Amino acid sequence: MSQNISCITCAECCKNYPYISLSQSEVILIAKCTTLNVDQFAESKEKEAGSYFLKFNKNGDCYFLEYDNGTYCCQIYEIRPYICRNYPDTTIQKEYCKGKIK
Repeated sequence: MSQNISCITCAECCKNYPYISLSQSEVILIAKCTTLNVDQFAESKEKEAGSYFLKFNKNGDCYFLEYDNGTYCCQIYEIRPYICRNYPDTTIQKEYCKGKIK
């Protein structure tokens, strides 16, 4: 995460995101560490062997986003995908996050 962006743990970046692309190595690591079958948390991209998207719950939340006692947390934070580790990385994402900070 950028040094000048403070996360307020609103988890908006983990909700209704268009897609989270996963590499094959990320899928293998997540499956190994969580003991889940790949098809439980990822969907294969059509026509691209070894390339996946992270699944989202019916309510739009990331499969691994957990809500407990008013707090959101990532169940796989230590092994989260590259795209999650680097959020926010675009100007639009950075502006959105700044707008959320009180």
